Amino acid sequence: MTKPQNITQLVIRRESALRSDDGRSNFESLWQQIARLCIPRKATFRETISPGQERTRYIFDSTAPRSLELFASFLHTLMNNPASFWFGLVAKRNGEAISNPATEKWLETVRDIMLEHMTRQSANIYTHLHQIYLSLGAFGTGVSYVDSMRNLDDDLRIAHYHLNDIVFDVDAHDQVHEVHRQFEYTAEQAKERWPDANLGPGIEKELRDGKPDRRKFKFIHSVIPNTPRVRAVIPTRFHNALFISVWVNKTDQKTVSVGSFEEFPYQVPRWYVEARERYGRSPAMTVLPDIRMINRMKDTMIRGLEKIVDPPLLLPDGGMISPIRLSPGSISFSDGAITPQQLIPTTGAGINLGQFEIGKVQEIIREGFFIPLFITPESPVKTATQVLQEADERNRAVSPMLVRQQAELFDPLIRRIFFVLQRAGAFPAAPAGLNDVIVDVQYNSPLIASQKQAESLGTVRLIEALQLYAASTQSTDVFDILDPDEVAKVFHEGSAAPARILRDETDLKNFRDAMNDNEDSAEALQAGIAGAGAVADLVKAGAIPGAAQAA
Repeated sequence: MTKPQNITQLVIRRESALRSDDGRSNFESLWQQIARLCIPRKATFRETISPGQERTRYIFDSTAPRSLELFASFLHTLMNNPASFWFGLVAKRNGEAISNPATEKWLETVRDIMLEHMTRQSANIYTHLHQIYLSLGAFGTGVSYVDSMRNLDDDLRIAHYHLNDIVFDVDAHDQVHEVHRQFEYTAEQAKERWPDANLGPGIEKELRDGKPDRRKFKFIHSVIPNTPRVRAVIPTRFHNALFISVWVNKTDQKTVSVGSFEEFPYQVPRWYVEARERYGRSPAMTVLPDIRMINRMKDTMIRGLEKIVDPPLLLPDGGMISPIRLSPGSISFSDGAITPQQLIPTTGAGINLGQFEIGKVQEIIREGFFIPLFITPESPVKTATQVLQEADERNRAVSPMLVRQQAELFDPLIRRIFFVLQRAGAFPAAPAGLNDVIVDVQYNSPLIASQKQAESLGTVRLIEALQLYAASTQSTDVFDILDPDEVAKVFHEGSAAPARILRDETDLKNFRDAMNDNEDSAEALQAGIAGAGAVADLVKAGAIPGAAQAA
């Protein structure tokens, strides 16, 4: 293959190579099978579906689609519940976190600003995250994108994309570093998106002919690492950028726009990843044989029920004058005494056995989507300790997959949003002392929350044990080993309470000094009052010579 002469050729060749890869073709066949049985509205990998077309013709049992929806909903609640602060910021100096209440309050303010932008209608992050969870459960791979902001007049925009539109590649460390997205625009949409750009001869002709919405043109948005091969075909002003963004009119083979990103704008989380594979594997792939089986079993069961409810009849040859009628209340005429006989017995033994086997396969499918882990079985009232233990067991069971989502989805997503808003000037000035520190974005995973809750619970148990020991020995010296301030910090971290309720070290010292001064003044006052009373008593008793006369 000849060396590309421009960025247009480079992008089109690269996107075509990744899309025609044998591994991609195999995955598309697998994705199509899963989509037909689990999420039919996305079954467009190997067929074109018209708007409004019925898409559930392959589904006889809804266990798999319903389990996938529950899987996505439970992940949404577990990993980024809108009612909780599911991510935070931390300031680090030389790799060590800085624990300073003033700094923590500023970081909380920044986090609140981020959440406010993320939940606006233009971003609507929770809707996109739910779609990503559906894609992870079905196909094992999801795709989201965070666009840039020039200033605060722009809106933060977050999007998710169908896997059919995306191809990507990974670097030597199996991290996604290159994404190509294919989509379609009419001439009118392209002109609205790039009003001042040369959009290509085909689009320009459509605009001149006054038919801007008649035809759709294929476009590619590519985000690629800035390698020497890329630098050879891009403008020099982008040579120092980390990632290059290229928008290409594939139909006219015309580059519309070239830009750059300081962070990788796409997030491509995967559920499982096998060696030598780029695309992820999913829970639906694990139980795909059972999903096929349950639909086959339901189809067979339906046909069996139809035969029992409306059984075929056995009649003598030539015994009927009129055609036999099987509709309710109908009359059939014969030339003699004819008794129709059922070919299918009315016993329900086979149906009961089929329902039992179907129930077992349905439970296997639910387990494949981790549904029993997310649904707490009915039981009597539980203690707080039991609830924490069950949550900890659940989080440990799914921890390998959750750790991957933290690394491939939440950390890059939150970091990208942080820097986009920071460059747009959305954050207040940082407090003094943060000039030489690094502000890192961290996802507060359920595992970390469980660990902090466990530390808090363990501290409570320790204090309870020390109380029992102190009561039995009639001595409180055993509590001297505890640092009250550190105990309070452990309880605070385990409670998820905001940092703004805590005093910083300076305020705490001033408060304690004031309290000590007040205690000293109160003691002096009490001592003075007591001393005056004692002197008066001595005077009355004549213990102080001459005092009575002086009085």
